[in-house]
Amino acid sequence: MEERGTRDDVPMKPQVPAWALNEVLAPDAIVCGDSGTVTTWAARLIKIRGE
Repeated sequence: MEERGTRDDVPMKPQVPAWALNEVLAPDAIVCGDSGTVTTWAARLIKIRGE
């Protein structure tokens, strides 16, 4: 997943901002989305942490 989340393709792939969220989300952040491909990428690329 890291390889997909750190690519520098133009136009930007949706995996890149999902991966970047890992750097800025608080450990107890709640992330929600609608449905479809965006939710799939978020589920795959955002690292779950915290309690």
